Amino acid sequence: MLTDVDLAAFDPIYGDLMLFQLKHQDTPGPDLKAENSRMPRFLRECTEWLDVVADWLGTADETTLRNAFRLPRGAKISRVRKLIVARHHAYPLAGTSIDENTAYATWMQFYNAGQVMIARQGNLRSMNGLYAILREHVVRAPVRHHHEVQPKRFRLHDLEYEIVQRKN
Repeated sequence: MLTDVDLAAFDPIYGDLMLFQLKHQDTPGPDLKAENSRMPRFLRECTEWLDVVADWLGTADETTLRNAFRLPRGAKISRVRKLIVARHHAYPLAGTSIDENTAYATWMQFYNAGQVMIARQGNLRSMNGLYAILREHVVRAPVRHHHEVQPKRFRLHDLEYEIVQRKN
């Protein structure tokens, strides 16, 4: 029995097997309430997928993996990686506990990682290299906060008001 693996990619040179979970999220548009209600569901679905895949990988030997993903009989699997690629937002996964063989990204971050790899090396050499870029630039990226903004005063006819950034 196999879980919901949307895509599996295998690098026969290095023996890397990468299992993908592709998340096609609807865009909330300007509706913050819709976005906030969808993020917990997204997070729950992703963590459930990671748990189910981890449980299955814990019982699957190399022959089972080769058969499940229709790899050649002599293929040697040295490492199995998991990657969640979300259409719009992957940031909720930053607060989860993931192992060193798991990464996440948005579709654009995944594409950009490939472009970074091409710029550095001239081509997409290995899945492991692409995975390392995702771990470095997405998973291990520092939390970004808004820059501090100084208060601004505005005047509209007889109305004068000031916008002040609050710190939480």
